[in-house]
Amino acid sequence: TVSAPADARSSLANMIRGRAGCSSAGGRAAAAASGAAEIVVSGCGNESINGTYRRDGERDGVPCYRHAAASWTIERDTDRSAGEAVSEWCICDDYGFESHCFVKVAGDLPPAAGWACSPAVCTGHPPSLSGAVAAAAGEAEAVEALLA
Repeated sequence: TVSAPADARSSLANMIRGRAGCSSAGGRAAAAASGAAEIVVSGCGNESINGTYRRDGERDGVPCYRHAAASWTIERDTDRSAGEAVSEWCICDDYGFESHCFVKVAGDLPPAAGWACSPAVCTGHPPSLSGAVAAAAGEAEAVEALLA
């Protein structure tokens, strides 16, 4: 097992994630009701991470996704142990322990940008996401301000 320093390169998910994967109870039905949610990951230095991800149930109360042709998954994890909830979205191998790519944000959908690669397990450029993703940082706040 490779241990990364406990800084920005180390994923919060490595400390808090359970190994149960996503709960598909209701998740697939919800995905079908709202249209088949898909995310396209591109530009990652680990080319096997790139590709189409389909909704695969729920985890941490939000949708999670599985690569259509590989074992990669996208999920959100939240650590509530320090009294304040700290969340991050992760790209892992089959909801595994090590996050290959991650972004510290608490939204209900994975963000389009802002991802980082864990240098111990993923080298090269971080990915960008498109499709069923959250607005880029600041866009959601700008829309909310206009609607207020």
